[in-house]
Amino acid sequence: MKSTHQDTELQLHQREEEVERELKQWQKTGELPCPDVLARIVTAKDKIPVLKERLLERELELKEMGQRLSASSQMLTEKENWHQAVLEVRR
Repeated sequence: MKSTHQDTELQLHQREEEVERELKQWQKTGELPCPDVLARIVTAKDKIPVLKERLLERELELKEMGQRLSASSQMLTEKENWHQAVLEVRR
């Protein structure tokens, strides 16, 4: 899950950088980029919010998984303590 999070974050960052470079070049020269580049800019601008949303979802999933792991670990510790107490009583 962490790798997916990192991959999505990297994609988002790369797309933002690419779009910024192309837009700066456009502003600098005043010439419209070729249609292919314009299409990539539009597509990237459309995908950035989607990627940000996916990233947020993944972060929430990771947080929830961490909370569940913590709760499970606590339950195991309590179970082990209970088991130890039962063994002590039997002795």
